[in-house]
Amino acid sequence: MKTLAEAITLYQEERYLDASRRLALVTQFEPENVEGWMYYGAALAKLGRWAQAVEALRRVVKLRPDQVSGYCELAAALIEAGDKPSAHAVLDQAASLDPAHPSLRSLRARLTGQAPPPAKPAADEKPARPARARRRLRLRGLVNEHNRLPLMLGVLVALVIITLARVTIGRSTSGTQLAQATELLARADVQAKALAKQPGEDFDVDQQVNQLLREAESLALAAQRAEPGEPRVYALLARIAQRQHDPRRAWEHASHGLDLSAKAKTPDTKLRAQLLLARAVATADLAYGPSAAATLAQARTDATEAAKLDPGAVDAALDKRLAAGR
Repeated sequence: MKTLAEAITLYQEERYLDASRRLALVTQFEPENVEGWMYYGAALAKLGRWAQAVEALRRVVKLRPDQVSGYCELAAALIEAGDKPSAHAVLDQAASLDPAHPSLRSLRARLTGQAPPPAKPAADEKPARPARARRRLRLRGLVNEHNRLPLMLGVLVALVIITLARVTIGRSTSGTQLAQATELLARADVQAKALAKQPGEDFDVDQQVNQLLREAESLALAAQRAEPGEPRVYALLARIAQRQHDPRRAWEHASHGLDLSAKAKTPDTKLRAQLLLARAVATADLAYGPSAAATLAQARTDATEAAKLDPGAVDAALDKRLAAGR
């Protein structure tokens, strides 16, 4: 039972990969442990491993056929796995046990809901006119040997001004997108903390968190396209990837951001500390197998350097894992 308690702690700390490994052992040695299967299915769902989550949650329903939350978790996993007919059948079973269960309505909406069709124009509404082709200007006779040089200089100055304006507007847009993405990530963190610690509840909140993360990622990627050399963008992308439980992508974003920050004319020590910490967390998440000790040593190096640059750049969960891995 100690292993199950440790696995539940890992799940509540949102360390779903580590939790799933512990829970695989629990369910292997205690195949009748309903709580172990429930947490195992929930951890696999958090990791996006829907086929495995379905199998684990089927065991929950089999062991506890009177538990409505198990059917709801199974239905949600089936929807994500693309097996809608099975999800329909499972929801019908859940409804037969508790027709008023709060999760049934939202799950059925996810299962049957369709995006509204695009609005049709009114009968009296005229179609938009096609854009007119640009007319070629006839400059023959306007340019001569006396005004050719001033005109060329004027055109050159205009091109320089337009280029500078585009760069300025691009940076302004990128900064706005970055700020909006940061705000969405903060909202996702607040929503995630509001989630119930027990799996099988708060489907709507979980979906809201995932939607906020997707929107934040979309804005951050737009900022990346506008300013591919801005390390702040990669720091944010690394944080989003961490929340999406994708340590490989988080590591890549953090490493690229560190490369860019090393080339900056004016070093930003706090930003570099954030990137180092993000890479340390991602590296620790990737520590498994025969090379786990060496991988944790790399994570420890990054975490130590981050703390030197900025004493506030710490992660309690990471420190605990690194201490346990000594």
